[in-house]
Amino acid sequence: MMKFPRVPTGLASHPYRVSGLARLPDSLRPLVDQVAGSSDAIATIVVVPAQLFTKGWARWRYEPEQALVFTRSGVWQLQAAFGAHQSGQVSFLAGAGLLYVEIRLILLYGRIEIVGTDASNQMVKRQVIEFNTVGWHLFQQPIIDLLRLAWAPLVPAYPNVVLTKAGTIGLEELPLKYRNGLMLYALPQGERLLGLIFQPGVWTRHWHFFRRQIVPNALLALTDHELIVVADEHTQRGISHSYGWIITHFPQASITGFGVSAHDLYCDLQVNTARGAAGETYHILLGQGQAEAWQVLWNQYHPG
Repeated sequence: MMKFPRVPTGLASHPYRVSGLARLPDSLRPLVDQVAGSSDAIATIVVVPAQLFTKGWARWRYEPEQALVFTRSGVWQLQAAFGAHQSGQVSFLAGAGLLYVEIRLILLYGRIEIVGTDASNQMVKRQVIEFNTVGWHLFQQPIIDLLRLAWAPLVPAYPNVVLTKAGTIGLEELPLKYRNGLMLYALPQGERLLGLIFQPGVWTRHWHFFRRQIVPNALLALTDHELIVVADEHTQRGISHSYGWIITHFPQASITGFGVSAHDLYCDLQVNTARGAAGETYHILLGQGQAEAWQVLWNQYHPG
């Protein structure tokens, strides 16, 4: 059985920033040559110490020390070596090639998944990093700055569009949890909200006594540059509350269209994203009314 190295505990397990590549921990130093060889200026470096995660009953998963190095054009991920036959890993994603960014903030568990394309827009690439959410504030602004690199110029017609109220709601009508999730954690400063669609959770009875969730709570927010989704984790345990958010940012420049698959109790809204020849589809579960309201809202700002 593989023995895991010791991992930091307490404050030492939290993410932290360093001021330059020379201050990275020893485990990541062998990986800095590629980053240092780039002419791209470094904006922010966030280090995530090694961690252990549960993996089923009495099983554990080890994640070695990592760092995200945000630059003026994208982000590098450095992951330390682990085990005698493994080497460290380095990958780069350009902001201009972003498809979407998914952020999970559930109690103390955080996870960032950055999905984009390679330099030739021929293949989808992703970076995933897990962390203690106590350190989310260290990532928040660099992630927003990364997303801004993927934004297209504003459509001139936006200010002249008259938004109908069918299917949309105002901020004051949102449940407090989702209003806070959007305004405090998801909406970039200066972005204008164009419309909101809120999907309450959909439940059904299983064997009469047990509840089963079909659709989790979800908020879809259209802004000048993005589709932002603030959703609950999909639960299978009949529990009607969730202790966090799943926040997904889709730059409008990466969205090529939407598809809808109707089922008995819900609709599967497919967000199709692509850059060049590389793309990926993201699925959002909605009620039929909310799926239709979203398409109406989107089409008002993207006619034809």
